[in-house]
Amino acid sequence: MRRFLFTSVIGLLLVTCIRGDDARDLLSSVAAGYQSIKIYEFEGTETVVLPGTDCMLETPISIAAASSSLSGGISFGHGAKVSKACLDAITKMGGLPITGAWSNFKSMDVGAKSARELSSQTLNISGIDIHCIVLEVLYDEYYQKLRHYDGPVRFWIDAATHLVRHVEFREKSEQGLRAWTATIEKISIGGPPAAWLAPTKEAGQSDETAWIGKRAPDFELRTVDGESVHLAALRGKVVVLDFWATWCGSCLEEIPPLERLQAEAAPAKMVIFGVSGEDAMVVRKWREENQRTFRTLVGAEKTAKDFGVGPIPALVVIDPQGIIAKYVVGFDSERQLREWVASVASD
Repeated sequence: MRRFLFTSVIGLLLVTCIRGDDARDLLSSVAAGYQSIKIYEFEGTETVVLPGTDCMLETPISIAAASSSLSGGISFGHGAKVSKACLDAITKMGGLPITGAWSNFKSMDVGAKSARELSSQTLNISGIDIHCIVLEVLYDEYYQKLRHYDGPVRFWIDAATHLVRHVEFREKSEQGLRAWTATIEKISIGGPPAAWLAPTKEAGQSDETAWIGKRAPDFELRTVDGESVHLAALRGKVVVLDFWATWCGSCLEEIPPLERLQAEAAPAKMVIFGVSGEDAMVVRKWREENQRTFRTLVGAEKTAKDFGVGPIPALVVIDPQGIIAKYVVGFDSERQLREWVASVASD
């Protein structure tokens, strides 16, 4: 049986993350709270108002995460409530992509340009009154474009547990602005992972933990700008490799934090590279269109295979002796990213 979150124990766990009343601190603390919960599943409803019509589409959703070999994410259920007129409107516009970027609460502070607290509100969810803190978050231009947001996102956060219970935002589309809302109606913490979660690796791919303590496979590649990089020549430095691609949405989420790490790293002690199997022209074009500076090694299909890379993004941290110290698939937050890198750099 699922264990629903109505206990003071879990509430205390999340409340202790809060430091101060500042809205930005609260936003970061709520995100950190989600990172501390190893297994969860939230169920609710996502609703969108279609631009230029009187149609409203309501879809059941499930949001889950597990600290195992399973990937977290959002699942959209069947049984959406839609009339024939609305179905015809959706068909005419070529379908309706269902959005889910808002549901990655672990990284809800990533890319936040500003945050402010609005007047608190009480929501009635499944017959229960829930007092909520309301945060309005405006993301920077890069993340607005990446997530297709138009304007700020509003989060209704349960004041007792500091879990998000309701979200509202607008999304840009070819037909106009789509108004989205999502409400979390059921919460389950712990227990077995959600049955629909997919493995983070396919059969035959190596276990990331098996790489820890092994010597990193050598390579010689060129950056987007034509610079030659030989891994063996970097011995004595911490080397951070981020395997990514321009078509990978979750990869693009972590590019700005990695750029900041690149800019801060002392070249004599640490070097950070993106690693992509794409051609230099593809990566260069993406960088120019998005005004990014991420230093990336390209044409790296063999290197990715040598490192056993399956799902991306995949972060590999190599110590000064050339030994793999961290191997992590996925991206949660800049905070976690810095902890992974710092844990090796400080050894």
